[in-house]
Amino acid sequence: MKRWCFIVLVVTLVAIPMKTYGWFKSYDAGGAFEGGEYVHQTADGGYLVLGYTDSSTWLLKTSPLGDSLWSRIYSGGGKQVDVGFSAAAVFGASGGGYIIFGSIPAGYRVFKINAEGNVIWTRSYEGTLTGVRQTSDGGYIVAVDGSLIKHNPQGFVEWEKSYSLRIAFAEETSDGDYILSIDHYFGLLKTDSLGDSIWCKIYIGEIGYGYCLGGRVMETSDDGYILSGTASPWLDYFMRILARVDSLGDTLWTYSYSEDIATYLTGLDMTADGGYIVTGGDNSTFDGLVLSKFSDSGDTLWERWIKEPYLYPEWLETTSDGGFVLTGFSYDKPSPHMFLYKTDAGGNDDPGIAEEPSDVPLRYEVVSLGREIVLRYSDLPGGFHASIFDASGCKVDELHSTQSSGALTWGEGFIPGVYFVVPLDSNQGGAQKVVLVK
Repeated sequence: MKRWCFIVLVVTLVAIPMKTYGWFKSYDAGGAFEGGEYVHQTADGGYLVLGYTDSSTWLLKTSPLGDSLWSRIYSGGGKQVDVGFSAAAVFGASGGGYIIFGSIPAGYRVFKINAEGNVIWTRSYEGTLTGVRQTSDGGYIVAVDGSLIKHNPQGFVEWEKSYSLRIAFAEETSDGDYILSIDHYFGLLKTDSLGDSIWCKIYIGEIGYGYCLGGRVMETSDDGYILSGTASPWLDYFMRILARVDSLGDTLWTYSYSEDIATYLTGLDMTADGGYIVTGGDNSTFDGLVLSKFSDSGDTLWERWIKEPYLYPEWLETTSDGGFVLTGFSYDKPSPHMFLYKTDAGGNDDPGIAEEPSDVPLRYEVVSLGREIVLRYSDLPGGFHASIFDASGCKVDELHSTQSSGALTWGEGFIPGVYFVVPLDSNQGGAQKVVLVK
């Protein structure tokens, strides 16, 4: 039987911020119901956020640290679809400015604005917008109800194809065709460049759940696809689903996680190391969001639950530094407001740590006891609270006790390597370094 033990190095450290990758910002346009539906990092390192404020469309430009640079509000839009399913997007337009897609009460609209945010033209169409992406010819592919609609760069319709299945999202593939995720089922539809069906795969039987909400689909580097979704066979039971398939739609692996809270997967993107990042939120209480990282082979690398403030994500994008940015709505104020949440590549918004001597005496002691460590402390009226960091500076866990004296154990389930125990109260001493070995 394998045994793990900890070697405790008697080095006292302090927590010192390294390069900061994470931050949270909330924005208020004065509406009673506000949120973000789409975020994209711009060439200057800042962010362009598309959202809503009451019955209007809201476009916000920020700096790389999330500070608002300018804001524009366009009447007649707002959020027209169910909470948790983003159907708006903004893209850079040829010749400058931006093209915006968004829902309106009677359908959806496309409008172009210049670099200052002034409207140049507007076009409106019927149907419920569920997804839109830019295509290689500068046009746009739009999922609307059970149809796939191709728009040219000026927003006019080039062609439209209807299907017997409802389309949740569409993406152009490297061969100029399209891959579509299917709503109300967990499946994919592959079409040619004119929207004619090539193949259709329904994975509902493999997963075994009768009702699914389709999510985002993306093409992978080997011409396969990654697909996200949510299953809910009954109202008090939910399943987050991620599937990796080959170029013909045959399943390579699936991931599913069952829980009794209404966690919908609302965001999916690829990561800098070839893996995948997904996000979702509790659609019943809006009590925080989840961020999960997967390898290309389907292994769960880490998962983070962010509970405070109350956040619900609607879009996720990988950023140029390898981290992630999310937008959605936040209940950190009396009514929902738009937020941006930026993390590092490990899904953390905390700075890392660096080794440096500390003169503050330790108020706790770490003891090696085989597979786990025992941390003992005494005479701390507020209890003991600490973060656990790995060697890269990413926070991997927390320790909490409200007792004034006691002991905490930690280490089960963590891989061998260097870790740091960092008290949240600096008066309790600096960090202690431990090495988990096989």
